[in-house]
Parts: sequence; C-alpha cells; structure tokens
Amino acid sequence: MEIECPICHKRFKIRPSTKGRRVCCSRKCYGEYKRLFPEKYNLFQKGHKNYCTREKSFWLGKEMGENIKQNMSESHKNNPKVLKHLKELGKKQSGKNHWNWKGGITDENRLLRRSEEYKSWRLKVYQRDNWTCQKCGKKLKNLVAHHKKSFKDHPELRFDVSNGQTLCRSCHKKVHEEIGKQTRWKKKQKK
Repeated sequence: MEIECPICHKRFKIRPSTKGRRVCCSRKCYGEYKRLFPEKYNLFQKGHKNYCTREKSFWLGKEMGENIKQNMSESHKNNPKVLKHLKELGKKQSGKNHWNWKGGITDENRLLRRSEEYKSWRLKVYQRDNWTCQKCGKKLKNLVAHHKKSFKDHPELRFDVSNGQTLCRSCHKKVHEEIGKQTRWKKKQKK
C-alpha cells in the first residue's frame, strides 16, 4: 500500500497493518508533523487554550484534564450510578485504605514546605527581589528562597516576606555551611 507524506509530499510504501498509524515517511517528518498538530499528540505549550483547562474529577478529589473527560463514553458521563460508583471508589482507596499507606509518616517540615502558603511565600520573595540573587546578582537560574531567620527556630516568621531573601544555590550553600556536608557539594579537603 502506498501513501503520501503530509510534510514532504513524498510517496512511500507501508504495510497494511500500519494503515492509520503510520503517517509520515521518516522520523524527521513525523517530528515536524507532531509540532504542527499538538492537540493530537498532547504537546500543549504554555499559553495554548487547552494547557491548563482542568475540572474536579469524580474520583480521588483530584483534578482531571478535559481530554480524560472526553475519553469517557457518553453513557458514563451522564450516568449517575457510574459517577456515584467512581466517587465512592475514590473514597475507599484514599488515606488508610490506599495500598501504599504508610501511617501518615510525612513529617511536619515537609508538609509545610509543600503547602500552598509556602509556595506563595516563595513566589512573593522571588518577585520582590526581581528573580535575582541578592549576593552575586545572578538572574533566573537555580534560585532559592532563603529564610533570614531560620525556618525551624522562628515558626512565626516562616511565611513573612520580609524574612525571605532570594539566593542562588551556590550562595545559599555558602550561607548554610551545614548543607551538603555528606553530599556531592562537599567542600574539597586540602591535602
């Protein structure tokens, strides 16, 4: 069977079993074809109309992309029994009932650093400092939001923007010498 490549318009032969799956004559043409039709190949870029369209899903209380909702059959989308079943299934398999539950062992420090409040604090510190390291002046690369008064010792100042400072990773390691003692950033010992 012979078809025409949509990119270079070259005619090439394909096996009947690959009909409908193989579109282009080469990998180079296929890469270009994927860039031309990102909706078909899920290559959404920032700013694309479908990039962040999300909706609360019926299970697990998480967000679900529009493409998943579209893939559900029409009978499932509108069937209240199916929706109820999926919601109950999500409740049954969350928390202590989840197969990978380890007893709620996530420590308080990690929970705080993953919270929305911490993420918004960090973003505000970066914006205030114009995404620039306040020690060496590097911009937009390997930035860290540093607490002037320590996160551990001053819980009342954890989310105070005036207690934050934007540093690059190398300057942050110089401020905290205890970071990286047993890691690859270990200081080279003099012989």
